[in-house]
Amino acid sequence: KTDYYIKGAKITGWEDEYSDKTRFTEENGIYTLAATLEKDDEFMFTSMVTVGDSTTVGTEYLRFTNLDEASAALFTGLENGNIVVNEGGDCTFTYDPSTTVLTASKQ
Repeated sequence: KTDYYIKGAKITGWEDEYSDKTRFTEENGIYTLAATLEKDDEFMFTSMVTVGDSTTVGTEYLRFTNLDEASAALFTGLENGNIVVNEGGDCTFTYDPSTTVLTASKQ
């Protein structure tokens, strides 16, 4: 089982924070996360893999290149692939691992 988490400069201080606040919820293979983001926060998404009773940090990262075109317009992409918030506020992210497409909407 793979879980996805947000990680960023302001939202987690670049710490690996594996909590309900930072974790996507999964329903029918689609992952969703609602988060309040500050303007200019730099962030990305990391993965965590669980096999049986063993949980390890995954190797899958979701970055600016995963965003669809409409969602990418809400952010700025950095050379390292990280995402920067153009305008702070509440945002909902949806990720479909079968297509590797990440969408974002602002409330």
